[in-house]
Amino acid sequence: HTDLNSHSIGIEIVNGGHDVPLPSGDLPPFADAQMASVVSLATDILSRHAIPQSRIVGHSDIAPARKRDPGEAFPWEMLAEAGIGLWPSVPDHDLLRGVGLSRGDTGDAVTRLQEALQSIGYAIEPTGTYDADTDLVVMAFQRRWVQERLTGDADWMTIAKIVAVAEAVTAETL
Repeated sequence: HTDLNSHSIGIEIVNGGHDVPLPSGDLPPFADAQMASVVSLATDILSRHAIPQSRIVGHSDIAPARKRDPGEAFPWEMLAEAGIGLWPSVPDHDLLRGVGLSRGDTGDAVTRLQEALQSIGYAIEPTGTYDADTDLVVMAFQRRWVQERLTGDADWMTIAKIVAVAEAVTAETL
């Protein structure tokens, strides 16, 4: 799909995010009352429109090179627990630690990573080269799905989560 702004429902909420971080450098949290309103509004929208859970996305999912919001402090998991969006689980296991893939890597593993990200809906071409675009898309993925690993590198936990999300999106569309 292209021109997503013409085919979407946007929910704008106020949060300083990356523009106004806390003195510690952390991103400000989203207020509980604010998130309760988002849950109420999104639940109402979903009750009236047949929107697949995989189509509930943030700016950074759509435009990783231009947007960082809603940011890595946004409570996507809480929304999924309220029935809004996907949140497939991946066990945090020692076997999921390791080098993984990062900028400069090439080959079939990078192509499969890019294809999996593309199947989720990220605008990325499978080139087999872990380039700057791949780094931006992986960072956008992490900002949403692996918030504690915001590096742009596809470590094993990030790869496992990419696979889990791709499988959830595929299962939803079958």
